[in-house]
This record gives sequence, C-alpha cells and structure tokens, in this order.
Amino acid sequence: MFFRGAWCSICKRDLVEIEESKSYFNTKQVYFTAISTDNQEDSTSFKEELHLSFPVLSDASVDLLNQYGDLS
Repeated sequence: MFFRGAWCSICKRDLVEIEESKSYFNTKQVYFTAISTDNQEDSTSFKEELHLSFPVLSDASVDLLNQYGDLS
C-alpha cells in the first residue's frame, strides 16, 4: 500500500485500521507492506509509533512509485 507519509492523518488512520484487522486479512492470506516517500529513519519511527506489525518501507527517490505509473 502506497501512502502519503507520516504527516498524513488519514493515512495514519487507515494503517491503524489495517493493523487492527490483521487477523481477518491473515485468514484470507492477505499481507500488507506500506510504502511512502519518507526516508527510512522516519518510516521506521512511524512504524514504531503506530505499533504496526507489517513492513513500512521508504521510497524516497520515488523509483518504485514511478514503476507503477500514475496511481491517481
């Protein structure tokens, strides 16, 4: 899941809801990875702050997002 960044309150809410629904998704064999343009240090802090159990990765150079093209 691409998200705007640690500053985005809507993204925070969505990621917390995903974490709270983790057992449901796991039964469906759906697993999440969150990706933002924040640097890796900020991504790690964000993951710890929200107590997320899934990976939160950095795409600060926007290379990965560009590979997907326009997602709007």
